[in-house]
Amino acid sequence: TSEVVGAGELGLAGGDRYLTLTARLRTDRAGVSVFAEAAATVEGLSNPAAAGNAIQITPTVPDGDFEWATWYYATPVASEETGFMRLKAVAE
Repeated sequence: TSEVVGAGELGLAGGDRYLTLTARLRTDRAGVSVFAEAAATVEGLSNPAAAGNAIQITPTVPDGDFEWATWYYATPVASEETGFMRLKAVAE
């Protein structure tokens, strides 16, 4: 899921708002790395720097054989609430 939340909900100072992405992932992901990417445009997600724009909130929340992980886009969103995030899975 994705939503826009206030800085305080992320443990950050200030009154900015941030785009977040939450996913339920298997804890046993042998051979696969999962990470989030974020950018101001869809095209920007293909830029290698997009992975550095998504910051994972730790710790993850256990849920049986799964865990919930949340990332946020490091750039606060403007009143238009623009920004794009996605998960990427890569074979190791």
